[in-house]
Amino acid sequence: MNKDFVGWLVAATLLSSLTLACSFSTSSKSISDSISGSSGSISDSSTSSGGSDDSKSSDKEALYREDVRSLTAAYVRDGGDVASFQRELGSIARQHGVSDWEAVAATWTGIGEGLRQGDASAQQIDATSAALAGSDASKRREIQRGYASAA
Repeated sequence: MNKDFVGWLVAATLLSSLTLACSFSTSSKSISDSISGSSGSISDSSTSSGGSDDSKSSDKEALYREDVRSLTAAYVRDGGDVASFQRELGSIARQHGVSDWEAVAATWTGIGEGLRQGDASAQQIDATSAALAGSDASKRREIQRGYASAA
């Protein structure tokens, strides 16, 4: 068998064993409800308070990453299915003005930080990375970078 296929199969099996969707859905809903919900986009360059564009963009990105981290930590602690987790990621992204969460590095860094914050096991890290990032090396690097930076 192909090594990648076996890895995918193991990841899929692990994820299916984490299907406590109700518990995760309830806790992720409460997290979503408590997310800061900044009305501005990460890429918004408004400077109404006189700050620099880069500073505002960086602040909005940091808030987005924090919300992704919190959601991921809840996902790790409470379990749940990947589809619910992805829907919640999409919801958080929309709240922050992000139209394509998969294309934003802060998403992947936040996921890594959340894996660390939620005390994810090695199996959970591998399964989550495989399910979300697939074979995309840059996304997997960002997850690892976020995990390492949250130490």
